[in-house]
Parts: sequence; structure tokens; C-alpha cells
Amino acid sequence: MNRDESGAALILVLVLVTSVCLVILSLLTFSSTSIRTTVELREQAATASTSDAGMAAAINTIRNSTYNNSAGQNCFGGSDTLALNGLADAESVAVTCEPDPKKVLIHCPSLSVCNRPGSAVLTLGRSGAEDGVHIDQPVGSTFRVHGVVFSNSNINVVKGNLTTNTRVYARTSCSGTIMSVPSPRRATTATPPTRWATTRTTRPRSRRRRSTGRCPPAPPRTR
Repeated sequence: MNRDESGAALILVLVLVTSVCLVILSLLTFSSTSIRTTVELREQAATASTSDAGMAAAINTIRNSTYNNSAGQNCFGGSDTLALNGLADAESVAVTCEPDPKKVLIHCPSLSVCNRPGSAVLTLGRSGAEDGVHIDQPVGSTFRVHGVVFSNSNINVVKGNLTTNTRVYARTSCSGTIMSVPSPRRATTATPPTRWATTRTTRPRSRRRRSTGRCPPAPPRTR
């Protein structure tokens, strides 16, 4: 009985088809896993986002209230729990507040006092090619600043005038019209002054505003 090799090609085809099927099955498995993971992570992200929004709302509520942890006082008016219904995608959040036994109290007359920076205008550059503070206002106009003005180099008021309700400091020099209480001073400290306790050997004659084009040396200051 004679046998030929006509069936050998069929075996190769079966091997190839089986291999392709295994590869496709693996890809489908990975795709299914990826889809399930994406759905789960999306739900977790939505939950985390809703929680963050609830926390931000609670902090803002306390920030705009008069709560200071006095005896008998609640964080959110009449309760220590803030319920936020339908905050995001019909989800609800409840934020509970309780005092921390390890706390630090910062007594502020108002929120603006605690949030106020040490200097209203602060420049740190030391390049001689440019002014630390350069003011070029229309003639006769005033550049008003509510707070300390500190320049790590110079202050150059080309036109108009610089007016502040407190101190002006410059590391090198001042030029132009500057109105401050007291007169502008040359900074002698390494960092911008904030809440200095002034030590004087003589009592100041007056507290009126002065206009000057120079920055006299500042008196000794202590923190």
C-alpha cells in the first residue's frame, strides 16, 4: 500500500490556526482585564474627587465662619457634621469635624491679618542692569501701596510718586519722590523685614510722612 504526504500540510495548518487562536484569546483576556480595571479606577477616582470636593467645602465653611473651638461651639453652626447631598453625580458626602488635641492656636484679629504677607512689594534681583523697583507714572500721579515696599537693590521713581502707609526699604539707593512713614531706609538685613521690633536711642520727633530721594541707613533692628 502506497502512502503520499498529502495530509502533512493539514497538520501545519492546524498548528498555525491553534497558535493564532491562542494569541487572540490572550489579547481578549488582557483587553477584558483592562476594561474592568478602567471601570473600577474610574469609580475610585469619582469617589476621591467627591471626597476632595466635600473636604474643600467644609474647610471653606469653617474659614468663613467665626468658629474658634470655644467651649460649646460646633464646627458647622449647630452641628459638627456637614452633610452635602447631591454634591457630584447625585452622590452625598458627610464631613465630620473634631478638634485635634495636638493643636496650635493662631490668634488673629481678622483673617486678613493672618494672610497678609511681610511685604506688599518685594523684589530680590541684584542685577545692576535693571532697577529693583522701577515706577514710571504719569506726571503728578501716585502709585499707592498698602504695606511694606522692599527692594534688594534700588528704587527708581522716574515720574509720579510712590506712596505707602508704612515703610520703604532699598538695599542700595532711592531716587524720585517717595512718601512713607517713616522716611525710606536702606536695608541692612539679609532678608526682607517683617514685623520688626524697633529699638531707638532717642524718641522720634514726629510720625508724619516724608518725601525723600535718599535711603538713609536703617537703625539697628531686632526680631
